[in-house]
Amino acid sequence: MDTTVIFALLSVLIVTTAGVGAMIGLLAHAGTRPAPVRVDDRLPAPTPSR
Repeated sequence: MDTTVIFALLSVLIVTTAGVGAMIGLLAHAGTRPAPVRVDDRLPAPTPSR
């Protein structure tokens, strides 16, 4: 086989591997997003002023 064909196949393999890895990483990151918390739940209960 010619070296050009080998380098072309190698670069295609590297690019596809990086693309699949990035896609898996994005999907895994999107799946572990924390649940949205309302502002009322995070703030302490207001104490009565009098």
